[in-house]
Amino acid sequence: ICEYGGGLGLVAYYANALGCPNYTIFDLPLINLFAGNFLIHSLGADAVRLFGEESPTAKVHVLPFWECMNVHDGAYSLALNQDSFPEIDPVLVLDYFRQIKRTTTMYFLSINQEGQAAMGSRSQNAVPDLLRGFPDFKRLYRMKYWIREGYVEELYKLHGK
Repeated sequence: ICEYGGGLGLVAYYANALGCPNYTIFDLPLINLFAGNFLIHSLGADAVRLFGEESPTAKVHVLPFWECMNVHDGAYSLALNQDSFPEIDPVLVLDYFRQIKRTTTMYFLSINQEGQAAMGSRSQNAVPDLLRGFPDFKRLYRMKYWIREGYVEELYKLHGK
């Protein structure tokens, strides 16, 4: 599993607790400091690999966002994003979709708001609007995300995989 914008690392923490053998977070370096600190203190130093480290026993990898471009094809079965693609520059999100298509063999899970609030000179992104240019992402379902008001959960199957 890989998560774009993993924040503090709570999803990685719970995935590890449920037995996920390999979880990668791609995020901003400053956010990775917080995630690394939380995950090392909650899972142990041997279970977490930070950028630039070698760790054969690590189950959770905390990497800067640009490292998604260095991951080998088909490395993950699931990619997910929550709370960040609407706020990121759309050019970068489109590049993330290209990386997800390349590195992910099965699914993309999006849990994001679609309010498209004003952000300076532009509005926030809506994930389904950005994915219209990616026919290899076939939406399997779309539903209200019951845990958070105003959020939508969508699961996409990656075609050709």
